[in-house]
Amino acid sequence: MVATALCLAATLLLLVILPAEYSIDPTGIGARLDILGISGIVPTDVIPVAARQPVSPVSATVLDPDEPSPLADPAVHQPNQTPYRSELIEIHMAADEQLEFKIVMDRDQVILYSWELDRGDLYYDMHAEPRDGPPGYWVRYEEGDGKAAAHGSLKAPFSGHHGWYFLNYNEFPVTIRLQLSGNYREVVELGRSSVFQ
Repeated sequence: MVATALCLAATLLLLVILPAEYSIDPTGIGARLDILGISGIVPTDVIPVAARQPVSPVSATVLDPDEPSPLADPAVHQPNQTPYRSELIEIHMAADEQLEFKIVMDRDQVILYSWELDRGDLYYDMHAEPRDGPPGYWVRYEEGDGKAAAHGSLKAPFSGHHGWYFLNYNEFPVTIRLQLSGNYREVVELGRSSVFQ
């Protein structure tokens, strides 16, 4: 008798209570019975993958032309207090020179970047240090050697300095043309020296 009651309770928990109260639907029965999330609790980490896909405007049913359809993923819009910026920066490097060039960003700010050399190639290390992190803590985004260009985007994982260490190992000077676009506070050069000093 007790075993039967426990089995029935476990079945109800799995098929009814978890889907209705917590939007957890391992069997798919909750969605078929249309009880999924009726409590109003819909944690984003348990929404089925199909539900996370954006609704195609062609297939969306418009109930009221004066009201918007629900946005499948509200995180696609990220308002920001810092104005959007775009600038082209020329960084001149002497032969056998190294430098740190960084972008000051707040957490979750986003940039697009593209840099290229006027001639030759160099070594670079794209990395970041947090504003309030422990001494010596840093992360690497990308590293390259023998490169004349790099392009990409970055969403800052923390507030701090994000950017590049460049090493011009050529026997001639080079100019790096860095195009930046996005939300960031400022650009700073943190140090420059000859490799042989």
